[in-house]
Amino acid sequence: MVFVGKVRRTLWLLAFVLISLICPMVSADDLYCGKRNCYEILGVEKTSSAGEVKKAYRKLTLQYHPDRNPDPEAVSIFLEVTTAYEVLTSESKEAYDDYLAHPERVYINKLNYAVYARKTNGYFVVFCCIAAITIIHYKYWQHAHEKLKADLRNHPQFQEALKKYQTDEEKDEAVKGLIKINGWQARPPTMSDLLIWRMIELPWDIFERVFWLIRWTILFTWLKQPYGFNEKSYLTANAINLSLARWQRMDEDKKLEYMEHELWDEKNLKKYQEEERLAEMKASRGRNGARRR
Repeated sequence: MVFVGKVRRTLWLLAFVLISLICPMVSADDLYCGKRNCYEILGVEKTSSAGEVKKAYRKLTLQYHPDRNPDPEAVSIFLEVTTAYEVLTSESKEAYDDYLAHPERVYINKLNYAVYARKTNGYFVVFCCIAAITIIHYKYWQHAHEKLKADLRNHPQFQEALKKYQTDEEKDEAVKGLIKINGWQARPPTMSDLLIWRMIELPWDIFERVFWLIRWTILFTWLKQPYGFNEKSYLTANAINLSLARWQRMDEDKKLEYMEHELWDEKNLKKYQEEERLAEMKASRGRNGARRR
């Protein structure tokens, strides 16, 4: 439940950041035609056709055009009419109708207004989304890393060994010598971990992947050349369903043990899994026997 709560708070924070970045800082009463109804300004109905809206607009602009009407209020009325016409004859009309039907959805209405009525650049919206996700991802990773270090420093198992160290930095280094820490929380986030940086590197990653596939097909599928160390590592990790990151963190002796069994061959894999299953059963019987004695 604690984890679910953290995820929910993170999603709400993401939504708030996105809306703050791409929505103009205006009140709900300042959207579209302000406090007035765009349809009422033009004197048309929601069901009016585009031709009827255009006809009403032309009539009002001729009546309130500053060059034709000397009334001081004609300028503000003319601007209202122009704004109402732009709203009702563009992509923002659907968003405006939704705004009228659901005025209580303040943030959604602001978002629609920013995207449609204000014609916010789509690339800018995407960039803001990526930037917000990047910031949240970085801060979450950083928080998880700091929390892990604090938990290890305060763990009862290491209290005695850490007494001689004064600063948290010294204790953190000492803990690394006492226990091998795996997982992404074990290190602070770096530039290469950021979503924006990963997206910049994406074209090169795709090129490397395509080149690797072509090379593999030529050397090992067509020419039937023997596998090298890297190829055996890849095949072994794939056979035992390990990610590349987890395989790289594994002890070298354990890697060699796996690779010696040639687990990329299905027969060898089944044989190895059966041996592991029997060994686990034997060990389990031994533990049960020890408990009875």
